[in-house]
Amino acid sequence: MKLNIEREGTVPRYMQVKTFLKRKILADKLRDEVLSGRKLAKEFGISHETARRAIRELVDEGLLYCERGRGTFVAPRGKITRRIKNVAFVLSPKQIPLGLGDPFYSRIFGGIELECRRENYSVFFSTRPEDLLPMGTSGATQSSVRKVDGIIAVHGDLTDRIVRIGLFVPVVLVLDPIKDQKIPTVVATNFQGTYDATTYLLELGHTRIGYINGISTNTVEVENRLNGYLSALSEAGIKEDSRLIQPANYSFDSGHKGTDQLLSMKPRPTAFFCSNDLMAFGALRRIYEAGLSVPRDISVIGFDDYPGSAIMAPALTTVRMPTREIGQAAFRMLTKILDGDMSASDGRIETIPTTLIKRDSCGPPPQDAER
Repeated sequence: MKLNIEREGTVPRYMQVKTFLKRKILADKLRDEVLSGRKLAKEFGISHETARRAIRELVDEGLLYCERGRGTFVAPRGKITRRIKNVAFVLSPKQIPLGLGDPFYSRIFGGIELECRRENYSVFFSTRPEDLLPMGTSGATQSSVRKVDGIIAVHGDLTDRIVRIGLFVPVVLVLDPIKDQKIPTVVATNFQGTYDATTYLLELGHTRIGYINGISTNTVEVENRLNGYLSALSEAGIKEDSRLIQPANYSFDSGHKGTDQLLSMKPRPTAFFCSNDLMAFGALRRIYEAGLSVPRDISVIGFDDYPGSAIMAPALTTVRMPTREIGQAAFRMLTKILDGDMSASDGRIETIPTTLIKRDSCGPPPQDAER
């Protein structure tokens, strides 16, 4: 290791050494080494006490740990040697602008919070995972204290930053895994949920079923939901029609726009499946604006079971997403990692089942519908 100590600068020497070692640890370039005060003092040309102070503070933050009779070591990836009893729930502000104002994500947070209370933990919400590192992206000393024992995250467009922070604290993902990364994840049965919903529409007699898709990025969650729809159609002997699949982004407006496109088709679909309830609300609005009735003219199914879905007129048939249970399971998985019962790079995926909730927005196709 090479460090040029600034002996006349304003930053104390122990802090220069401490910051240098942190950077090495976060970059995964300092492993399997015994760190002693005498060794660091000789290597950096500093006093033994200066070196020992840097080591003590790194031990206090959980970056290093001591074993009596053996020495001081770099904590293995994902191992927190001294807990501060805080965890963070991380969302992307770009993809989820409402944050916890979105009832879908607030219910996941509620599940995490429930388990945290049982285990005497605190949980807070963050949109900047880099601020949770023991030092910020600039390496400034004011960001030098570790704030959490672990992270529960919806990675979205934060993938690279989530992977980086996983070098220091354990991470559990919810809803969607990161491809080619062995990060433990809790998901719902997205394929089965959409398959069940599409099968229900087929059983009612629908054969032209429009599909309003989720975000356009290549995520496992979006792929699984679409594949559930396609699989149900295939088993019923119905060929895929790409015109019936409308791109959207999980927003009310995109559901409204996708419905507008489907209504303009000849013959138009007799049923719409929307990849979340918010888009289904947009679909219901556009169908009403077109002077059509649900479910007399068109049936609509959503996905998630938003709090308002049951009080819509008509009440929305939907696939219930086990959001609270996902949050609870994610925290339990995180504590297994912290307790040493599971590796932070285990890569396991825990699946929680969805449930089809039948309400008033679905019925048989109109008798005069074109086939």
